[in-house]
Amino acid sequence: MLKHHVIEGLIAAPFTPFKQDYTLNLTMIEGEAERLIRNGVNGAFVCGTTGEGASLSVRERKWIAEKWCALCPQGFKVFVHVGHNSLEAAKELARHARKNGAWAIAACAPSFFKPSSIQELMTICHDIADSAPDLHFYYYHFPLLTGVDFSPVEFVRLARESIPNFAGIKFTDANIATFRCLLNVSEGHLNILFGRDEILHSGLVFGATAAVGSSYNAFAPLFSKLILAFKNHDQQQALFFTDIAIAMFDIYGCGKWPPLAAKKAVMKMIGKDFGPVRLPIRALSRNEEIELEKQLYETGAMDYLSQ
Repeated sequence: MLKHHVIEGLIAAPFTPFKQDYTLNLTMIEGEAERLIRNGVNGAFVCGTTGEGASLSVRERKWIAEKWCALCPQGFKVFVHVGHNSLEAAKELARHARKNGAWAIAACAPSFFKPSSIQELMTICHDIADSAPDLHFYYYHFPLLTGVDFSPVEFVRLARESIPNFAGIKFTDANIATFRCLLNVSEGHLNILFGRDEILHSGLVFGATAAVGSSYNAFAPLFSKLILAFKNHDQQQALFFTDIAIAMFDIYGCGKWPPLAAKKAVMKMIGKDFGPVRLPIRALSRNEEIELEKQLYETGAMDYLSQ
């Protein structure tokens, strides 16, 4: 059994950098860890949803994981998402993450041929976790995208008995009551990572100590201020920053533009051009980028950009 480490603060979900021909631009990763740390971020969750992991080949995911693991300073936690519709590919990615010094691995449920029971899901996760037994393993619960929505509370109960290196759940769901139940059932021995940026304040109220999200790439100062206000029991300030986060997310997270394309466009606004998104995600036009920036300025969010 691995020693439990309490994770706190913000964990960014980095974007995968592409050149204009959609090949990887690995040089963009250099310096990203230092920039994130400078802006109050404590780790990176790579090759997940924000990193377009499902649109990458196994080889590309290995290259990205290698780069992040090699460049990150000690103390900066690198979570490598290894989930895949192919169990064998997921196990291969887990072994690779272990070899290259990742701090943890995570896996979402297969989303094409879906597990038909929580026991099947447990077997899949056990086999992936067992491929890197000395790394912390996190189950990535994201039912909106995977279509797999077995009780994460029951998953925790089962995983604590059957997966020796089980360390917690990345919880990307708006069901705050379930999130609280997860914290209760974990009894302080697991990390339940909150994965909904726009309602982070609710997560904090319900007991979250750490959060993983795409917004922490560009707007870490905003969320750091929210966390600080919450810790200082300044409800008015915490709600002030929450209102900005919700307005911001309504524009680039669930508005009229593809969220990942919009979020990559925001990175260009801070001088970090991670390139286009891959199909089937649609890229924003230049006019759409201009309109996006205008709307974000109106929310006040642009006053809290990372540097």
